[in-house]
Amino acid sequence: MSTKYHMMSTQSSSHDGKHFVVQKGTCKCDQGDQFPKHIVSAHNKHFWNDSAGNADYLAVTEDDLQFDPSGPSFGKCKLKPSSGGYLPCAYAPAGKWQKTYEKVLVMGKKCVTEVSKLQCTTGGKITIKDHGQRGEMSKNNVKNADAKVIRHANPLRIPLRNGILPLRKIRGTRQMLPGNYLKKDPMEGLLLPTSKKRVSEILLSEK
Repeated sequence: MSTKYHMMSTQSSSHDGKHFVVQKGTCKCDQGDQFPKHIVSAHNKHFWNDSAGNADYLAVTEDDLQFDPSGPSFGKCKLKPSSGGYLPCAYAPAGKWQKTYEKVLVMGKKCVTEVSKLQCTTGGKITIKDHGQRGEMSKNNVKNADAKVIRHANPLRIPLRNGILPLRKIRGTRQMLPGNYLKKDPMEGLLLPTSKKRVSEILLSEK
């Protein structure tokens, strides 16, 4: 089955236009020289843009604080100089991920997006290097999509980034998009993308 989580506020947010992060996404530390992937351990049921349940697309939450590789995850630490060069990273998180998206919860936990940050007790600041999502459009989507019709039917001209619809507020009348459609949320009066394809950013699948 699939569960859809939507924007619940019409106010602007630093998360607007940003992507949710998945397990295959990478991080960077401003004091390190390697870019590890996430290890999602808080759950094993919710996936961004993947109805097949591929573990690479598990949603990263505020409680997912470990990385692959483990140990010196971020390589050499610039805050630990020695006569022989910088010492290995001794990553230790100072609490949970910050600047998470509180409007979408996975197992009661806030979701990590491209603007989320994590502090290391050693002093490094960890941010998202690559969210890890990759959109897929079928050949039929491309073949059947008429650019002039789409521009006329969709004056909002919502841009796709790597085939993925960014997280953003969507308002107005019903608009047609190639490979998906917009459906009105009766609770908020917003138009929200719905699709069975891995196009919509706001599709969270539960296996």
